[in-house]
Amino acid sequence: MRTIRKNNRGSALLLVIIAICFIAILGSLVLSLTMTNIQMKHIDYQAKENFYETEAVMDELRAGLEELSSNSMYQAYDYVLLHYSDITQDTDSSVKNEFDSHYIGKLVAALCGQTYDPAAGTTYYYKPEVLKSFLNSSRNPDDNILYGNTETSTNILKINLDTVNPDQINSVVLQAVKVKFENSQGYETQITTDICLTAPNLNFSSANIYPEFTKYALIADRQLLVDGGMGISIEGNLYAGEEGLKVSATNVTVPNQNASNGYNLKINGDTLITRGDIVVDNFAKLFIGDKAAGRKMNVWAENIATTGNEGSSEASYLNIYGNCKVADDLMLGAQKSDVTIGGSYYGYNYNKTNQRVEDSEIHSIVNSNYSSAVLINGTHSSLDMSGLTSLTVAGRAFVSRKNQAGTTVADDIMTGESISVKSNQLAYLVPDEYIWWGHNPVMGSELSKLPEGQKKVFVPAGALADLLTSRQYVEYHYLMGGTVPMVYYYLEFKDQAAANRYFKEYYNNSDNKAKLDINSKTFLYGNGIKLSGALLLAANGLMTAGDGNLALTGGVLSNPDSPDASLLSDAVRTAREYKSRQLCLVAASSGGNTGDFRLDKTTSPLFKTIISQDGSQSVIEKETSDDITALSNGFVKDNGNYYKKISIDIGGEGFAEYSVYIIRNDSDITTDDIRRATGGEIGNGIIITTGNLTVRTNYEGMIISGGKILLQNSGIQITSGPDMVQNILSFALEKEKEEAPGGWLNNASMQFTHYFTDYAGNSYDNGRSIDQIKISEYITYENWKKN
Repeated sequence: MRTIRKNNRGSALLLVIIAICFIAILGSLVLSLTMTNIQMKHIDYQAKENFYETEAVMDELRAGLEELSSNSMYQAYDYVLLHYSDITQDTDSSVKNEFDSHYIGKLVAALCGQTYDPAAGTTYYYKPEVLKSFLNSSRNPDDNILYGNTETSTNILKINLDTVNPDQINSVVLQAVKVKFENSQGYETQITTDICLTAPNLNFSSANIYPEFTKYALIADRQLLVDGGMGISIEGNLYAGEEGLKVSATNVTVPNQNASNGYNLKINGDTLITRGDIVVDNFAKLFIGDKAAGRKMNVWAENIATTGNEGSSEASYLNIYGNCKVADDLMLGAQKSDVTIGGSYYGYNYNKTNQRVEDSEIHSIVNSNYSSAVLINGTHSSLDMSGLTSLTVAGRAFVSRKNQAGTTVADDIMTGESISVKSNQLAYLVPDEYIWWGHNPVMGSELSKLPEGQKKVFVPAGALADLLTSRQYVEYHYLMGGTVPMVYYYLEFKDQAAANRYFKEYYNNSDNKAKLDINSKTFLYGNGIKLSGALLLAANGLMTAGDGNLALTGGVLSNPDSPDASLLSDAVRTAREYKSRQLCLVAASSGGNTGDFRLDKTTSPLFKTIISQDGSQSVIEKETSDDITALSNGFVKDNGNYYKKISIDIGGEGFAEYSVYIIRNDSDITTDDIRRATGGEIGNGIIITTGNLTVRTNYEGMIISGGKILLQNSGIQITSGPDMVQNILSFALEKEKEEAPGGWLNNASMQFTHYFTDYAGNSYDNGRSIDQIKISEYITYENWKKN
């Protein structure tokens, strides 16, 4: 039998082919993986490059928002500085809330293009084009870059503003901001995020902002009175309340501001403000500012006047070198008044509203209460205003009927003069030929002789009738000697222009002028009336000419019933500034800019603006029957009044450089009472009294009184110390944050800044000054998403 054997020839070749195929496949796979890896790396590189480019766009966006936020911060900060005193006197607001509100308002206006109204409940949408404007100008405008959503309805600007809680963090959030960037290779990255802009936490109660009152030497909320004594001087700013500044003394004869026996009071500083009048009584001597030294003061007052001095052989003397802004009149009412004013003078009120008078019945707004004038009512007086760079008197003189018999209400009688001598009132009497009795005035006993139906006064057409109202005259009933009745008949002009025209025509009549010149001799002596050539008057003005007689001046408004709009607007602006300064010492405030520009003098006392009412009432924690008893909050009781003294050792050497006195007094006190109650001599620094204070010692620093401040002793010198006062407040604010042993945090006997409204109840423990703010720290991303 034949055996068949298996043949395995060729198997090796098959294995070789299989191996080659496997290797080829493996090589192909490796190559493929390598290529894929290379492609993936390239893609990753391009993606990262695109992402970084997108982040660069985000950085540009952030930089733009930082600049916008910084600008908003500084605008809000400037607003707070301008309105600081006004904000702090509003118990319904706080400095931080005002700052945050204005900061957020500026952001809303810039991002949304509309005004922010918190009360409206409006939904605000930020504009993508605003964000796109932050793009670097070198970037290709064709780049596919999207800021914000294309759908405006989704571009919500979320506003977080809490105006109740002063510690609340307030902010705006740009929701769902999308930044998409596609490069030339077609790679695209999209980032979606919320961007939060937080209001910076500024420390407004720190020493970086000092209220305006720290710049004052004396603030007397009722009156500053100098009564007796000579050589009394005030170096610094001064505020006197509704009863004004009054110097009433009788021991100086020859005025000389360079000698202590040559004046009763001398004031040098930047600003003098009074809610009332500046009055020199009897033959006192008052100097304000110093021309020789170039020290000009800004003077704000209702009236400036001299009073009294009947029968005296000495002169009532007033010398002002400054910029005077006077709401009503400059009146020389004292006998032998000697008044000199240099610098500038602005009597700014035209009428009650400082608007044009367009109707014929003008008496409702044009009267003596609202019309600035210069009046010489005291006999043997002298007025020198020749040194003024500008003289503006926007109103006119009136014949007063305050002594009208039988009634307490009577309109004063308009004249045609802005600068007037009392004797000129005779010019406005109805001429005798137009009076039925044939003379003016008429005795009360003659009135019954008037026939029935007969007119008392008749001015024929062609005489003065075109200048007068239909009534033609007004009566002034007067009791001569307090018992004998008589009636004066005065012309009643139809408007201010008619009154001006009448007096000018009257005075240009030589017989009338001679009569007025003779009568004026009783009221004028020396140089009489000397005026600056740079003047603007609403009506006629009189000055002493070279021959010693009176003469009309120029510079009279051609149409006093409708002055130029710029003159009226400047008068309103000045009136509002005066109101603001009375309310809170600064030139502009919301209180000054709203409502009537005339302040009710009996309301809104400055003391309640500066001093926290909660603080001033809390000075008494308990009462005892002892004459002087130490109280737990550092006060002592002395004769029914409460005194607290805080020694200020800024140097930390165990020596008090300054002292702060907080006093609640219902009765009048003196600096001697303060010294006795608190122990030791009166230290310079700060004195706050709720009631009247008589100062009998030299003092440097600041004195604030809720009542009157009386300066009585000769030679007293009061000097402001703004740097001192501000250093004291700065030192105390820091000490009151520190715990014992060196701090005052829990030491009620040392704490006092809460008595100031500016510092009471504010929480700024972690706040920083504006120069310490890094605005980038207040811009954050929330809900960040990529692709």
